[in-house]
Amino acid sequence: MRTEVKQLDNRTIHLTMHDVSVAVANSIRRAAIAMVPTMAIDAVFFYENSSVMNDQVLAHRLGLIPLTTNLEDYVPNDECDCQSDYGCPKCSVTMTLDVASVDDVKVVTSGDLVSQDSSVVPVTADIPIVKLAPGEKITTEMRALIGRGAWHAKWQPVSRAVAKEVNGGSSVLVLESLGQLPPKELVLRSLSILSAKLGELEGKLAIIQKRDEDDG
Repeated sequence: MRTEVKQLDNRTIHLTMHDVSVAVANSIRRAAIAMVPTMAIDAVFFYENSSVMNDQVLAHRLGLIPLTTNLEDYVPNDECDCQSDYGCPKCSVTMTLDVASVDDVKVVTSGDLVSQDSSVVPVTADIPIVKLAPGEKITTEMRALIGRGAWHAKWQPVSRAVAKEVNGGSSVLVLESLGQLPPKELVLRSLSILSAKLGELEGKLAIIQKRDEDDG
């Protein structure tokens, strides 16, 4: 197998994989979408919200803000020994949003979110969340949790994921990161996850084969 990197920058990776079935490229694509873990706000506790946006809609908007993700220091919630839906220091980060408008209309943006961990922050500071009229205020505490795109779209780390066949026996893979993880890491994490799943399948098949041999 020979792989050419056609494009690699801070958001996009474009690979041409020679003598590789498109099924393999598609497996990497699907792993990147659904299996690679990322951080996303999953629980929002409101102490005050006098804006025109109700708590449920505001919580939904906060959850869709992509957050930079540090997979070296945190583990996915489904692999954490805390077994808590709200997470623990091993699989989650506490964030806060405490903003108010005094005299003029204030546009609350992702840059107003404060994280207890500087490695887990919004990928950009200019995502609009809500407008506050004078006198309105929002005070919340949030838990950002490591999850997977298979659980909810807010954990998906890619905005574009393409796998297609070219020249009969080669495949093209294009991944565009939302910013939670660098595109190169997306590919490497996807391959690692697929390798682990293949190893798990191999182990199960070995158990079945041994059982059949014993029965025979």
